[in-house]
Amino acid sequence: MTKMDNVKGLDRGSSQRSFQMLMKARLVQAKTGGKNVVMATGTPISNTLTEMWTMFRYTRPDLLREFGVEQFDDFATTFATTSVSQEETATGEWKDVERFNKYVNGPELLTLWRSGADVAITEDLTGIKGLPKLKGGKIQEVSVERSEALSNYIEALRQERLAWDALPGAEKREQSHVPLTIYGRAKQAAIDLRLVDSTLADEPGSKANTAVQNIFERWQEHQDTKAAQIVFSNTFQSKDKKFNLFRDIRDKLVERGIPEQEIAVIHDYKTDEARKKLFDAVNRGDVRVLMGTTEKLGVGVNVQERLLTAHHFGRAATAHGF
Repeated sequence: MTKMDNVKGLDRGSSQRSFQMLMKARLVQAKTGGKNVVMATGTPISNTLTEMWTMFRYTRPDLLREFGVEQFDDFATTFATTSVSQEETATGEWKDVERFNKYVNGPELLTLWRSGADVAITEDLTGIKGLPKLKGGKIQEVSVERSEALSNYIEALRQERLAWDALPGAEKREQSHVPLTIYGRAKQAAIDLRLVDSTLADEPGSKANTAVQNIFERWQEHQDTKAAQIVFSNTFQSKDKKFNLFRDIRDKLVERGIPEQEIAVIHDYKTDEARKKLFDAVNRGDVRVLMGTTEKLGVGVNVQERLLTAHHFGRAATAHGF
């Protein structure tokens, strides 16, 4: 429960499973003096500090009471601040959006966290056998030469930004969204120009086509082990929805010889049961290429049994970043 109705990113929904988990945790704690509820995760805070409060609500409600932040609004106002900025809606309009943007009272927040969490980083896990290591010991970044069409488009965006910079202060404030849209379009164009305009030609040397080549080569090289690959891209569909990056990659891989049933897009699997069957198929080697956004594919996805490569468009945060 929260009175922060207008803060973007706060999920106020509920689920039967989470309610059952809370009741089970309270039952165990009531019988053991508040002890014996232990949870494990690789992503304790993947989006906002809301997740920290939620985990402690299950495991250490006594600590939340001790720090005077048992209610979420008390926790949020004690340890975070919000800001308002303009964001584009699905219809191309602009509206003011409030989000959490900064932590405050950091030492106290860390004290709370360390009082209730046992953190183990990768360097601490020396005793675990079979822990995978990056090939070559580091992330492999793939550089793709910029095409003439992309260079021209980026130059047009640069001119648009210069024109905005030259505006008087009042007009600049009225059009404060312009730098954000320029950044968004540049990010889309860098992946594939068709994300900006679905009618544009398919550039042979684009990041998408380079990824297709690398994915196919690894699929071919590791037929014996049925190694799996995952592909991340947080931008994958043009505004008019006529171009879809994941579908484009899938179609080109099928054209090269990968069976269509070995390629999956996680967004096509709508239920927990369907996703569980998908993950099992990846771990068996039946599905060897899995694509999706970081939100859908980055949390709670256990497909590591045969995982060989993670390709990531737009950031070098995985084993194979574009």
